[in-house]
Amino acid sequence: MRPDPRTVLAARIVWAPVSVLAAGCLAWCAVTLLPGDAATNILGPHATAGRLAELRAAMGLDRPALEQMRHWLRGLLSGDLGTSILTGQPVADLIAPRLGASAVLAGAASALALGVGIPLGTMIGLRPRGRGIAGAVLLGIGAVPDFVVGSVAVGLLAVSWRLLPSLSRLQTGQWPWQRPEAMVIPVLAMALPVIVWVARYTAAVVERQERTAHVRAARLMGVSERRVLLHHLLPGALAPLFQLFGWMASGLVGSTVVVEQLVEFPGIGSLLGRAVSQRDTPVAVGIVTVLAAVIAVSVLVCDLAARRLDPRLASR
Repeated sequence: MRPDPRTVLAARIVWAPVSVLAAGCLAWCAVTLLPGDAATNILGPHATAGRLAELRAAMGLDRPALEQMRHWLRGLLSGDLGTSILTGQPVADLIAPRLGASAVLAGAASALALGVGIPLGTMIGLRPRGRGIAGAVLLGIGAVPDFVVGSVAVGLLAVSWRLLPSLSRLQTGQWPWQRPEAMVIPVLAMALPVIVWVARYTAAVVERQERTAHVRAARLMGVSERRVLLHHLLPGALAPLFQLFGWMASGLVGSTVVVEQLVEFPGIGSLLGRAVSQRDTPVAVGIVTVLAAVIAVSVLVCDLAARRLDPRLASR
């Protein structure tokens, strides 16, 4: 017996905020369990116990960890991400400009990944003889971590050939599009793994659609290959591809955290790395919570769009 589509939809909508809260709580536990705290980071390892206790009391770090997390959760449920332990600034004010810069970077990487991955995957899916070799090549390329891609890009484009800056720093208040040369290396490093992912998934979807009855019938009727592709094959592949777009957000979020620190791009990923290293728990947890919300909303919206395009997905 198949579940009621409305029940499935309601469960997915309810799960989105639950997953965001779970991500925030797990991040809080992870940062809290790391050795040291913000007081130790400020005063250094040779600080006296009395001075550490005094600073921890001033920062509110002397309270039990569960009590601190409950206080953070109450603030989150009321729309408050808290304040930075180190600077006293609201976490939302610290995140907002960085999130915008990272969104520009992720948007450019998404456009490149889709613009290259979908045509490449379609070409592979339409050529049965080369699918095995192409799949193996893509699998090998996809196994290369994004930080390796970024390091190679820096070594070639910045150090050896001197075509681009090795670091993607921006001036205060400057947006990435105002310095496009600073975006090239991080966009390439973020996009390459996603291109492989999109291409492999698209090839599988196209191959499956190619075996459907209406595509075979169109070919038997002598319809041109271009028309078969545009009017019969790709429309049937749109729903699965929309679901892919949502999950692509999670891959780009992970790449953002790594690549931005590699090239010192002033985005949300580099801020997260700094917050964790300085044990600024509210900032680190606030960033993880915001990123989890971005992923949850992206997956949910794309899933709803896919179900709209293909009603057969409604009960899954």
